[in-house]
Amino acid sequence: MSEIHSARIKSKLKSDYSDLIDMDDTVGKPESEREKMFLTRAQGAAVVRQLSGATAEKVSSCVVDGYGDNGIDVVYYDIKSSICYVVQSKWVHKGSASPPKSDVLKFVNGVRDLVSAKYEKFNGKVRRAVKYIDMALKDTDVHFEIIIAYTGSEKISDEAEGCIDDLVDYLNDPLAVSRKRIYSQKEIYGIISKNNTDIDLDVNLLDWGTIGDPYRAYYGRVSADQIHKWYSEYGTRLFDSNIRNFKGDTDVNIDMQATLAEEPGKFWYFNNGITILCNSIEKRAIGAGSRGVGEFLCKGVSVVNGAQTVGSLSGAIASGFEKANSAEVIARFISLSECPSGFSKEVTTATNTQNKIERRDFASLDENQERLKSELHLDLGKTYAYKSGDPVPRKEDGCTLEEAVVGLSCHYSEVRYSTEVKQAIGRMWKDKSRPPYTNLFNDNTSAIMMWNVVRVMREVDLVLGLESSKVGAVNRMDHVAVHGNRFILHHVFKNLEDVQLGDRSFELSSYAERIRATTYYILESVSVLISGMGSVYLNNLFKNHKKLGAMSDDIPVNVDYAGGYTPRRLREPTLFD
Repeated sequence: MSEIHSARIKSKLKSDYSDLIDMDDTVGKPESEREKMFLTRAQGAAVVRQLSGATAEKVSSCVVDGYGDNGIDVVYYDIKSSICYVVQSKWVHKGSASPPKSDVLKFVNGVRDLVSAKYEKFNGKVRRAVKYIDMALKDTDVHFEIIIAYTGSEKISDEAEGCIDDLVDYLNDPLAVSRKRIYSQKEIYGIISKNNTDIDLDVNLLDWGTIGDPYRAYYGRVSADQIHKWYSEYGTRLFDSNIRNFKGDTDVNIDMQATLAEEPGKFWYFNNGITILCNSIEKRAIGAGSRGVGEFLCKGVSVVNGAQTVGSLSGAIASGFEKANSAEVIARFISLSECPSGFSKEVTTATNTQNKIERRDFASLDENQERLKSELHLDLGKTYAYKSGDPVPRKEDGCTLEEAVVGLSCHYSEVRYSTEVKQAIGRMWKDKSRPPYTNLFNDNTSAIMMWNVVRVMREVDLVLGLESSKVGAVNRMDHVAVHGNRFILHHVFKNLEDVQLGDRSFELSSYAERIRATTYYILESVSVLISGMGSVYLNNLFKNHKKLGAMSDDIPVNVDYAGGYTPRRLREPTLFD
């Protein structure tokens, strides 16, 4: 790449963003400095626009570059995909240098402050967006794209990249919620030339076949490294026509990544594959006489089924699982060039809804589930919806399997189950023949106790829901209420060990005030503990069994309500408003 490419990038950025980027804070500065600041901001916006598919206007409004930005130039939260893009952008006039380690380290520290909700360390642009950023930090499914973008042609130094790797490792403990993306001049040039265009892919299809009637389609095996390249370049734009984006570390996606890391050769057999719609498909002439390898130009592509497969494959490779590169996926490419109007929507709907079996469906085969349903109905006149498709009862009329699993997991004597159910509820019923499932559901599990556990959980969730709706609360109590809800529930149950939840005579109304006060008390205690920890990303902290096990020792039990304890939240309601 050269200064010619740098000039073309500059021209394109000025053309697309000159009327969109806020430059009010640069008034009075030398023109050369103002231009550099504009290009830095526009470049960051362009990268996010390419990856997210958002409009130029929307990403431009999320530029926070300026004095006191803590090293962060753009923060964009895509609510639809639950992805938060955090960018440091550097405009390099010479076209050769890369960002120095000091700048990257500032950015890394800024990201740590951002995910820890330390908004006081940022400029007014960030603080004005606190409500928006808070939505991202309270999203339990959010993923972070950590991006360095610069117009230099040199590779970023190993020391600087190491700082970013350390940040990603920190955010990904214990579950992967972030990935790094580093864009130098070559990648930036590709991005600015592709904005506002359809996605076109050159695809190598192994052992390919074709169907011509009634509509043209091709199928075969696609390598994981090929799919990783697509996702790295186009991000969630690949799923624009899908009914869902990549959902991150769900229980199914975690299993996929485990297979990719340990036994990639089995991935093809375990996975349902992906379906891709294309405006047109052109078979290349090379290898025309062989079905072993086919090269295809697919224009206007969209992955309409298999977003979780694409994201999991790319995530495994980006996380350094080298074996994952050798995995393969069955893929279908359907050409829409001769299809009737509306066919693409039919395919998208059908491929995402037909014959879908969830892990919970296997739990329904356990005879204890049917026993609990019968007992709950006979003893209390309540409904237990444990099968997929069962009507969800009103709260006063019954509960669901999901509610029972969460409640019983948090009621369990050890904190680890409350952590695991927070990570991925599907793990709790992954295998109905062994723990944790058999520790929750067995011959001794009482329907009355299960029902009362769920009722207590609902009371706790009501309190935490009120706190989580606040923004910028003292000691980040609003964030703790979101991410620490299961840890808090576990400790509420520990404070209720003297209460016989398995007795038919249990009356929730007699304990409601105590449950609410206990919830506030533990919420405050946990928040104070966390405030002394420095920079902490709460979403993953409350999924870390080891860290929570250590914290549990500092959470008080057996509060003396007879002594007139009143939680601080009830004594001083304005403190958090």
